[in-house]
This record gives sequence, structure tokens and C-alpha cells, in this order.
Amino acid sequence: MGWAHDLEVAQEVHVIGGEPFVLPQAIKFIRGFIAHEERYEWVRLVIATNGTILHKHWDTLHRKYRLDVAVSLDGIGAPFEGVRLGASWADVERNVLRLKEAQSTD
Repeated sequence: MGWAHDLEVAQEVHVIGGEPFVLPQAIKFIRGFIAHEERYEWVRLVIATNGTILHKHWDTLHRKYRLDVAVSLDGIGAPFEGVRLGASWADVERNVLRLKEAQSTD
């Protein structure tokens, strides 16, 4: 990351999509940013996601102290699955509840 030094003075860095967790460059950025927690300790990382595969990234995300995750929903239950073909509402609901649980323990 050639601009890594510039990020040290940022207050927030936002990662938005499409869906960041299906974009290889976004995943690489998120992992690299979090891997350097000592460098970016006070920089808040904000990720906007549809929540469908968030559970696949818990191991990475839980290491970031200042993290906000915004989940954008297209509906609830069957209407959600009708818009997000192949997505599971049950997965998204678990992911949202896990985010809520993590927030209450921080």
C-alpha cells in the first residue's frame, strides 16, 4: 500500500462496494489494513456490506478495535432471498445478530 502513511492520519476509512467481501482487491485491502492494527489503531474502519458472507471474515474482522459494519438489507426473509438470489436470509440474520452481540461485549 503505497499510500499507507497517508491513512495513518485519517479518522475513518470507508470500504463500500458493490459487495466488498466478493471483491478480491477490497478483501486484500481490508486484511492488510487490519493486519497493521498497530499502525492504524485509531483509524476507524467502516465497511458497508449486504451481510451475505460476512461470517466468512469474522477471524479477520474481530482483530480490528475501531470497526463499524453497516449491513444494507433488501428485505427480510423470503423477500430478501427473492432479491439476493442464492443468498440465505438465515445466514444474514445470524451475521447481524453476531454483530450486535460483538458490539454489546466491546
